[in-house]
Amino acid sequence: MGTNTHAVCKAVLCAAVTGTSLAGALSSVAADAVDLRDGGTARFRGAGYVVDFTTIQPDVVTSPAALGSLYSLRGISGVGGVEEGFNAGTSRGVPVMPHVDSVISGAMDVTLGEIGILPEGLGARPVASAVFALKINEPAWTVGAAGGPRQVGPNPKSAVSLDEFQIWVADAPIANATSLDNLAAHARLVYDLDVNSASSAAGDRSLLLNDSGPSPASADLYVGIPKSLFDAAGATASSYVYLYSKFGAQAGFEADAGFESWSYLRSGSVPAVFTVVSSVPEASTWIGALVLTSLCGGAFWMRRRPPVATA
Repeated sequence: MGTNTHAVCKAVLCAAVTGTSLAGALSSVAADAVDLRDGGTARFRGAGYVVDFTTIQPDVVTSPAALGSLYSLRGISGVGGVEEGFNAGTSRGVPVMPHVDSVISGAMDVTLGEIGILPEGLGARPVASAVFALKINEPAWTVGAAGGPRQVGPNPKSAVSLDEFQIWVADAPIANATSLDNLAAHARLVYDLDVNSASSAAGDRSLLLNDSGPSPASADLYVGIPKSLFDAAGATASSYVYLYSKFGAQAGFEADAGFESWSYLRSGSVPAVFTVVSSVPEASTWIGALVLTSLCGGAFWMRRRPPVATA
């Protein structure tokens, strides 16, 4: 039995024994929080894979146009708390969870073939990965007068906790997106932030994140999900991909009236790499070039590599 499947079965068993929902079984009270408010990378290692949550924008994300919209969550103005949901085609009239915006931007159906897979090493990814992006808009940032640039508002709070993050795949579009249980009944789990896949133990991880405000960055967080995890879940290019998330469960990091918006790296944004060999060079030539390239690349890597927190 696969690691992720084993973890989901344990959660389903817990729900059956306690009478709680699957969403409740996958959550717990205490959280192992990783603080990314000042930037950086949280790297979670599993059995044969690595998942990165990073504030560092990949080089291929040259503009917001490189990202395709998935869905947005929004809390209640002045009432901080928890918000959760996942993408499903609101244009098809699919009912969604209460905090999912179904009016302004809507929630989208997306297939794995529409998501760009960054090759290993490209965009600082340790393995070939599908990339998802999060833009935070908490109420410490307000729109200036007459539609001017965003400015710091009276509320000093601009941080929020990401308490649940799951990726699922399904062979057909989800018809009812009103609960995590409905998703689990029709989809297969690819990745769960709260599961330590190396030991198959369910935990309770959270990430503490900041709204970067009026910055040129296209997003505040980028998540790389290894392609190998999609393969292990039996996903193909035509499989539908669903991203479930929950925010604001940590005291002091509740979600408020702003939007938390998820998107994905479009497949057309990943540059094609072509290698053209006109002739076979002398051994001394290519060995010397290889050594020089390795030295230069190693020096550049050591200079540019940001701090990484692993778990």
